[in-house]
Amino acid sequence: MDLFDPAIYTDFLKADHLFICTGTTQAKTPDKEEYYRIEHDLPVQVAEVALHNGVQKVIVISALGANADSKFMYNRGKGEMERDIEKLGFKETYFVQPALIGGEREEQRKFESAWKKFQKLIDPLLIGFLKKYRTIEPETIAQSMIYVAINGYEKSRIESDELKVIASL
Repeated sequence: MDLFDPAIYTDFLKADHLFICTGTTQAKTPDKEEYYRIEHDLPVQVAEVALHNGVQKVIVISALGANADSKFMYNRGKGEMERDIEKLGFKETYFVQPALIGGEREEQRKFESAWKKFQKLIDPLLIGFLKKYRTIEPETIAQSMIYVAINGYEKSRIESDELKVIASL
């Protein structure tokens, strides 16, 4: 199945809310063009189809530090994706911007595994404005996205520390 072929899902993508939770890693997708297709093109394409089909609200998992002008490929791609989805003109658009996502993975990522161990040590030290860099669990992200879908939120970009507060409501 080719997820880049909108004919596969155009007839089925009808709802009030759209959750976009796609992504990959540079390790899993080393080809930069393919990586960009997954990180940027696919979510934008799905959002376009959904808007055409009458979806009113979109909630997208992006990344902390997303910035279309970033020098870093990852942050730039996420920022460009946010910009391009926002331009589509949904009634409501939200981007959840998690820091490092905790939980288990099917594949082993050496750097990420080492970073997670380090992160466990420093998470308690991240206070004040640094709190947003603490590890966040996938369940917390999902709970906050559901809350935002039902209740809306005052900001369109929601960082990791705010996601934890929202998930507890």
